[in-house]
Amino acid sequence: MRENIPIFLLMLFSVHLIAFLVVWHRTRKPKYFLIIGTFMLLVSSYGFRVFMPEAHLLDRSVVQILRVMAWVMAFLSVGYSQVWLRWRRRS
Repeated sequence: MRENIPIFLLMLFSVHLIAFLVVWHRTRKPKYFLIIGTFMLLVSSYGFRVFMPEAHLLDRSVVQILRVMAWVMAFLSVGYSQVWLRWRRRS
């Protein structure tokens, strides 16, 4: 059962990536770039975890590197969303 969790998360994040790409394509709002970037990194991370778990870069696991990058991107995305909401309320 546990070995199916990364496959499930890969599919879940892929669906979210596609959904946000569609939303961005329809609205063309730049606020979706960071969200799309986060899901791209998560899809890449779980793709490596499922298909190439032994991949390393500079003595680090590629999965670990991508997950840290996804955390940073998610942090930036949430911060940008907060700034955008405050700016929108003032306008």
